Order: sequence, then C-alpha cells, then structure tokens
Amino acid sequence: MTERSGRWIRPDRHPKNATYRCICLPHAGGSTALFAQWKHSIGDDIDVSSVQYPGRAGHPFRNDLPATMTAWVGEIIEELLTTLNSPFLLFGHSLGGGACL
Repeated sequence: MTERSGRWIRPDRHPKNATYRCICLPHAGGSTALFAQWKHSIGDDIDVSSVQYPGRAGHPFRNDLPATMTAWVGEIIEELLTTLNSPFLLFGHSLGGGACL
C-alpha cells in the first residue's frame, strides 16, 4: 500500500505488505493522535488511517468547510473511495462510532 493523505484522511501507519486497511474516526474532541500508538501494537497486515476533523491537531479551520454534516460525510466517503484498494474496516469511537452507522 502507498502512503496517502487528503483533505480529511491522514495516514498513520503503512506497512508494505498490509492486506487490510483500518479507517479510524476519533471522538468529537479527538484527533488522529488518538490512534498514534496503534502502530506499536497492531499487526503488519493492517494499514491504519484516521479522519482528521477541522480545527484538531493542526488541521486548520477553513472557510470552505462543508455546510452540513451530510456534505462533510459525503466528502470523506468520496476521498475514501479514491484510495481504497484493499479490504477495509471502519473503527469509530464515540462520535466516530455514530459516523460508522
């Protein structure tokens, strides 16, 4: 798998021979930093990426943010669809868990 970073998705860990991709959605006040330690304990067959919310961990607030949650989720899905090239799973924590439903 190759490293990729877009507007919303941040790569956290990219083993060369990964066969699965885990997309992580942090809780409402969280950021991709929540999953930073996973690289030390998760197997080499899993590629981990996280959704970075606006205004969290250096991701700037911008004037061109989606106007609705539906539009924002649509942008995240569109970005995911352009990068998914292997089996994947979504892991959501708190607000992120609701996003997975």
